Amino acid sequence: MGSNPVGIIMSDKTFYGMPIERYKCLMEGTGPCIRLSEDEMKEGWHFCAEWDDLLIHADSDEFQFCKCSHMKKFKTPEREQAYQKRWNKSNDALDRLADLDDELGLH
Repeated sequence: MGSNPVGIIMSDKTFYGMPIERYKCLMEGTGPCIRLSEDEMKEGWHFCAEWDDLLIHADSDEFQFCKCSHMKKFKTPEREQAYQKRWNKSNDALDRLADLDDELGLH
């Protein structure tokens, strides 16, 4: 799978560096996809109790609210900055939509 640089979320075939088919298989929990590999866990994947056992990656937005003690090592300043950047970008987009609504008289 390889390492996933902070801030690279997905492509058309991967989700935080994991092949989408593997992610779907793990979420279904069937066949060979009952548990994460050691490498996947080292890359920051886990089934998060805080998210009702949702499979999340340390670079995902959900990870900001993860309280799993074994995942603290992944809470780095770089990840926090990447999250803040995505959050700010989302808020900027929402602000632009609100401004457009105002211009169109939709409020």
